[in-house]
Amino acid sequence: MTGSHLGRRRTAATIQFRIYWPTWSADLDQLLRSCLQCCQYHRGKIRSQAELQTPMVGEPWEKVTIDITWPHPRSSRGRRFILTLVGHYSKWAEAIPLASHIAPMVAKALLNMFLRDLARRNNC
Repeated sequence: MTGSHLGRRRTAATIQFRIYWPTWSADLDQLLRSCLQCCQYHRGKIRSQAELQTPMVGEPWEKVTIDITWPHPRSSRGRRFILTLVGHYSKWAEAIPLASHIAPMVAKALLNMFLRDLARRNNC
């Protein structure tokens, strides 16, 4: 009736809002059973999700999460990529701008970051 496939509940509400006839519910069920798109799409039961869990780590930098995001506006130094790193122990986050996301550049950025942290720890 409206040109879209809204599912039984929403289609029934649309029909009830616009018009009434004695067998509208049975006619709607028959229409939905004969509609190819409605018959092919079945989402199924939504899976239950597990509760969030705190990662078990015992010291800084034992477990980290790394991601590269792009494209960002080009900086004055020509950097469009951002390497993000989060330590699970301290929740410390680093954002390192990169000109490219090729492996040698990412490895160099990570090495510089870890060496900087190591030097900071040794000076304390």
